[in-house]
Amino acid sequence: MEKGEEGEIVNVSSDEDDVVLLSDESANKRSHLVDSIKSKSSESEEEEKESNEVAYEKMERDSSSDDGQTASKEHENMEIDDVDVEASRIHRVIPKVDCKEKIIFALDVSRESLSRTFRSQSSESRTTLMLCKMAIDTFVKTKAKINPTHEYAIVSLTNKAEKKCDFTSNALVLCDCLQGLKPSHESPADVFDMSSLMETVAESVSLPDVSDPSLPPPYVVRLILIYTRSRCHPKLSNGNADLFASPYFFFDILYIHQPPTQNPECEAIYDELLHLDRREANYILETSCQSNAVRLFNAMSLLMGHPLQRPLQMESSADVDKLDKRFVH
Repeated sequence: MEKGEEGEIVNVSSDEDDVVLLSDESANKRSHLVDSIKSKSSESEEEEKESNEVAYEKMERDSSSDDGQTASKEHENMEIDDVDVEASRIHRVIPKVDCKEKIIFALDVSRESLSRTFRSQSSESRTTLMLCKMAIDTFVKTKAKINPTHEYAIVSLTNKAEKKCDFTSNALVLCDCLQGLKPSHESPADVFDMSSLMETVAESVSLPDVSDPSLPPPYVVRLILIYTRSRCHPKLSNGNADLFASPYFFFDILYIHQPPTQNPECEAIYDELLHLDRREANYILETSCQSNAVRLFNAMSLLMGHPLQRPLQMESSADVDKLDKRFVH
């Protein structure tokens, strides 16, 4: 005799012809248990089958959606490339005239502009922002002597863009406004969204509408960005395509950065700024904030030329390293 399930007594016979007997109650319980297990197993299989079908359908929808998004992005990029090619073509046939310029200075006044690392023969210590103000002051007053019809505006950059001075051909008025700019002490974000800058530019000036590109335009628009951040990456969406699609809009950049040996990120930031030049009609220059201050003024002097008359940066003399887009360590 042995104990079976639920404590029931089981008769066990060594003869193969004998039958193992269970009590009726135990037999019913086991039968019910087996039926329950079979039922649950069947339900589990059905649920697993339905779950697999739902997952497969979702995977197909996601795959279709991803393909659609990828195709949409590729189509959008193709449209942007086509626009850039067309703008470059028109730029080549525009008369190389000294027409009026509307220049917007976008000056970075973030906390990094307060650094005093530039070397100078003068014993006086000046911040990066102070030197940038001096360089812009010299630029505007010299440019005004070349063509007094040029107009200038100022936009300051913190975590967003803010217009500080509207367009004026009066160099003294603009320089007074320039000297009044105060540095920001707030911590900059990891990414600078340049959309606010482009929106400010679009709201401040209208692009010339010239039906025949072989005719001289009434004016051109030029944005000069002076960027001084070595850890904050610039980000520009495709939402301002109208500006970049115009052959009469130019976007020059002067990047003032820490030495790459101290901060490797600044080289990646410089590469990102280079990618903003889609038509290769702009000048993108750089200098280290630990170099001689003369390099800053030399770079600003290279931006003095009229964008319709100056050579392309990639075609300029290799002897002038400021016109070379290689990163200077």
